[in-house]
Amino acid sequence: MKSPSLDRVISFLRERLRENPSERLPSIRQISARCSVSARTVSKAIKQLCSEGEIVIRWGAGCFPSGYVELLQKDEAGSQERRKSKSEISFDQIRNDLINFRFPPGSCLPSFKELSFRYGVCYPTLRTAVNKLCSEGVLLKKSGHYYVREKKVSREWRLKVVVICAAYNGSLIIEKERERDFFRHLTIETSQRGLDLEFFGYVDRTSAPHFIDPGSHNPVAFGNRNDIVGYILVTWHMKDYVECLNRIRHLGKPVSIWVEHFRSIPKISISNISTPAFFDLSYSRRPGAEMGRLLIEYGHRRIAYISPFHDSVWSAQRLCGLEEAFKDAGLEGGVVPFVLNDYSNDWSFMDIVLKEVKLDGILDEKELAASSELRDFEKIEQIRSGIYSIFRDGLIMRDCKSLLDRALSDRNITAWVAANDLCALLFLDYLKEKSIRVPDDLSLAGFDNTFESLEHGLTSYDFNIAGLVHSMIEHLLNPSGLISVNKGDAIHLEGKVIRRKSTRRISWPGIEGLHEA
Repeated sequence: MKSPSLDRVISFLRERLRENPSERLPSIRQISARCSVSARTVSKAIKQLCSEGEIVIRWGAGCFPSGYVELLQKDEAGSQERRKSKSEISFDQIRNDLINFRFPPGSCLPSFKELSFRYGVCYPTLRTAVNKLCSEGVLLKKSGHYYVREKKVSREWRLKVVVICAAYNGSLIIEKERERDFFRHLTIETSQRGLDLEFFGYVDRTSAPHFIDPGSHNPVAFGNRNDIVGYILVTWHMKDYVECLNRIRHLGKPVSIWVEHFRSIPKISISNISTPAFFDLSYSRRPGAEMGRLLIEYGHRRIAYISPFHDSVWSAQRLCGLEEAFKDAGLEGGVVPFVLNDYSNDWSFMDIVLKEVKLDGILDEKELAASSELRDFEKIEQIRSGIYSIFRDGLIMRDCKSLLDRALSDRNITAWVAANDLCALLFLDYLKEKSIRVPDDLSLAGFDNTFESLEHGLTSYDFNIAGLVHSMIEHLLNPSGLISVNKGDAIHLEGKVIRRKSTRRISWPGIEGLHEA
């Protein structure tokens, strides 16, 4: 008599074979985790499917669909030279960890014993990979230890990194916690490397596109300067960052571009940019997939993804990542989307506010200066920005209300994943009004790991800002080195989910009585 556990694993494997007839099956450990059974049960299921001719075991390579074996054999016979050796794989893994700031500049690599355990290779293989990194100038061997090289600039000749980001009313637009973190890390990184920073704003929402000096608010033009090592282009809040890129591409300097809200990097015309590198913290599916795996680990089997910004690639990718995680766990259909397809980010709503809400008569800087002792115009601008943000949040919630009502009416949903922390905290207020307890009645999570998410105990995805800044500067100093990429390709940096009190483990089933509004 077959056990239910064995039947469940066999059903899972057969479903994988139907969906992916030309891919290797997951490892025994992965199948064991996804099906919540022992490794012994998984081995029995694989043995049975082997005896039935549905799969074939390739020792050292894994389990494959039987129909794929001929193609596999052909690949083995004709493309041995294309396979990477273990030392090459280890080289790529260490290189990836360096890009993601796992080993900061100047730090000593862990011992070979620790690295061998981390990457699953023997000492000789590891030594080959590390020596290759030394030959490329990435690592430095000293007194029997390996150190990550620091690329510092001589203080006799202070080079500058020029940072360009969106501006409004003469000031740089730096609203979100992630944006402030970026500038904090950028200041630290450039200081450690002996570089100076120079900031310029790009205005393209309220007038003809032009660059400004945020200190004087005066327009500026860029020319060839020997003291500039390269440019960092931060695309948040820009209406058309491609136009901005076109205005600096003739300068012949390396450009590091943080892509946030816009589409289709490969279609950008970048043929005249000497060495561009696109950096992405939002476009990949990884953040959604990692959040999905956490919720599955916590016992959630049906969740809602709620986004008012689904006209953006990053929102669509987060949804795809969630769906991918649930599908891999045998829970296809476990992610229910509630989305608006008319907006790509919060600035889509802010544009409406700026057109419809006029504060000039209320917060006129000259009148306030004349009628009071208040002379801090920057503070007045902060107040103005705060008021605009309140109107923006109101518009977001107005358009999201029907989505939230529908999500709340599905009693099988045990967790909400918001497009970002801004939305998650707005949704938290909505749930409080409905007397829904988070996480007792419903788990809630977001993306960005803002200070507000920490303050409210919100589980959130932390994007690797330190790794981003390190890699962007590394590219400017060494365009053909560690961070070298093909033109148009994006570098995807890894982050992690920060678990807090807004999510909890649940038993399944056990949803009766939830969402009693």
